[in-house]
Amino acid sequence: MNSTLLRIPILLAAAHATAFAAETLPEPPASHPGGGIEGLLGFTNGDQLHGQYLGFTADRRLLWQRDDLNDSPEFALSNIRRVILRSGRPEKAAESSTHVATAEGDLIPGEIISLDDDRLLLETLFAGTLDIPRDRIESIAPNPFGGRISYQGPFAGDTWEKLEPVSRRYEQSDPDEADGDPGETKGWQHSGAAWYWASEGPPTALVRKDGMPESTIFRCKVSWKSRISMGIAFHADFQRPPSPEQDGDDDDRRRVRRFHAGDTAVYADLFGNSYVLQVNPTHVLLFRSTVDEEGNTSVDRMQTSFNNVRLGESGSALIEIRASRRTGDISLFINDEFVAQWSEIGHLHDDAISASYAGAGSGFGFFMQRLDSVARVSDVTVAEWNGMPDSARSMQTDEHDVVLLTNGADRFSGEVTGIANGRVSLAGRYGEFEFPVDEVAKIRFSRESVAEVESPPSDNIRMHLHPNGIISGVPLSGDGTHVRLEHPACGVIDVELSTAMILDMNPGHGFLEDWDPDF
Repeated sequence: MNSTLLRIPILLAAAHATAFAAETLPEPPASHPGGGIEGLLGFTNGDQLHGQYLGFTADRRLLWQRDDLNDSPEFALSNIRRVILRSGRPEKAAESSTHVATAEGDLIPGEIISLDDDRLLLETLFAGTLDIPRDRIESIAPNPFGGRISYQGPFAGDTWEKLEPVSRRYEQSDPDEADGDPGETKGWQHSGAAWYWASEGPPTALVRKDGMPESTIFRCKVSWKSRISMGIAFHADFQRPPSPEQDGDDDDRRRVRRFHAGDTAVYADLFGNSYVLQVNPTHVLLFRSTVDEEGNTSVDRMQTSFNNVRLGESGSALIEIRASRRTGDISLFINDEFVAQWSEIGHLHDDAISASYAGAGSGFGFFMQRLDSVARVSDVTVAEWNGMPDSARSMQTDEHDVVLLTNGADRFSGEVTGIANGRVSLAGRYGEFEFPVDEVAKIRFSRESVAEVESPPSDNIRMHLHPNGIISGVPLSGDGTHVRLEHPACGVIDVELSTAMILDMNPGHGFLEDWDPDF
């Protein structure tokens, strides 16, 4: 048994829906007017069209409907970038985080029935029982976190808030010279499945005030143009200091000053007791933000031995923060590579909270330090953290399968000979082992055992399932409740759409990779 600390990839996926195994697609239910799903159709040229998704024709054209159109238009898949269903909200909530990662890049959620030398049987609630060839499986994650996913999005903007600083409001030197329509909304704007900061505006934070566990994995994808300088707050309680405008004193009012880039004192005004990771093109900084009972604020930089990064003038990065209020440990990974670690050592006993941990809440948020930058925030996931100490990609080997246990440290290598009756069997160098599936975090199969796959055809689509499952294939037919896919590993399957959020028609461009033309 190897108890060394590991680099463990976190693949965020979980989704479940109602089983569908009929030979033909069912008639659309009466609860869907016109047999469709309310959605937003996005074209490759940037145009958008609200209406109802109706399915696919046999010649792979997408059917759409609007109340103000007499006919239901058909669109070639090559002209469509994506379809967002129900504003990104699924009809059914996820029930489990167990999933299988395939060589094609799919993350298929479901419950493991069995695994042998040839195939894996996976019971899904969106497509019945799937028979997946073993040589198409890169990994199986029975318990990828050891905890639950508490948020994944942002597929809708109405669960977020925008906050301005209390005591350091943005001031225009001459309000009469303000550009544009006085009623125009600037700053953070939601579009599709992302938030955009796209124009200079008041220094406003974008926040969610709940959803972050005491021990948390927080991931988000950040894209930018014209240099990145963004604060990412976590474990925030949003305790607000008193506003000088409320005191009624002219001297206090004069202390309201113009915000300037790099003003870290604004973090306490926005996020209260929290931690704020500031991401810059060449380095990252972590700040401890506090607000005492009298409303006095303090923002202190935390020291670390290494904080250098190379993010460039424009680009994108996957940011992952792991933080535990109980242990005081905070770690940062960028693109699955370890970057820095900090420690807030408190006096712990039993289940006590770290006395020195400043983050007193369960909220999180984003703040642009450069108001003239262009940035996008997407793929936000918040989950419980089971204490796995590392994140990266190196668990896979050429010759051996690796079984990682849920304690985050123990792993065994050898050949996984099967899964049956809730137990994983492993033939190792020093003997035969069996593990309860409930105690296995992840199984990574050797590179030699995974078949090489061809590039997907041009009419391949990717269906994104709540909260982050992915299943791909060529659409053969469909209606407003199901899509029949020719899956590269599983053959022809019928996928029920109650947990589907987005249909990506151009997966070669990446999931929501293109900049929205409005920004």
